[in-house]
Amino acid sequence: MNRGRSSPTLPLMLMMSAAVWAAHAVNPDSAVAAQTVSGAYAVTFSVKAPSTIQSGSSVTCKARIAPRLTGQGNGPETVPAQTAQGVATLSGLAANCTVVVPFSFASGDPRGGAALSYEIDAVNGTTLEAVRKQEGIAVAYPQPGATANVHLDVNF
Repeated sequence: MNRGRSSPTLPLMLMMSAAVWAAHAVNPDSAVAAQTVSGAYAVTFSVKAPSTIQSGSSVTCKARIAPRLTGQGNGPETVPAQTAQGVATLSGLAANCTVVVPFSFASGDPRGGAALSYEIDAVNGTTLEAVRKQEGIAVAYPQPGATANVHLDVNF
């Protein structure tokens, strides 16, 4: 019976290959330990509508908070996000809508802050009259456990 012989250098070469692979796989940003950041954002939308939108229409305000990512390979599908929604009524050509979004994230870089995204819909009965969206507005994290007030003027 013939037995195959392996070279004594084969295990050493495999270990070196694994070390080289691991060195390339390590992201220097991932060496930072994740810290928990938490608090809330109170987002107040001051909405201005054109005369084509009827007074009395409902205005739905939706806000989304996620950690702001600065590294590569982190798509929106991997980001934990917190959302909240509020409703106001258009009086004349204006409405104010406040949404409070509590959050708690594990962040590798708390100095990176959060990304605020919003959508505002104006609806009259069952008719969607206008939509306004914006994504990725950079906001600093509030002090731990505190609420940061954010005011946004939005024109349809």
